[in-house]
Amino acid sequence: MAEVASLKAEARWRQIPKHAQQAILANVWCTSCRKGYPVSDFVLTEDGDVVVIRAHCTVCRGEVARVIEDESM
Repeated sequence: MAEVASLKAEARWRQIPKHAQQAILANVWCTSCRKGYPVSDFVLTEDGDVVVIRAHCTVCRGEVARVIEDESM
């Protein structure tokens, strides 16, 4: 389930097809584990012109983020 910190980010996230959203959420890089893992609870934010998914690693619970640029949408 997503928490929304930015309505603009949510609107842009909804433009991404569901199958692509699932693929993005299934592979978020953790710098501590040095591997990509899925996330389930995340926050949608924006940083300039990009959407940022902020979450916690499912293995070590460290903070992770994934940037979604315009060409992904």
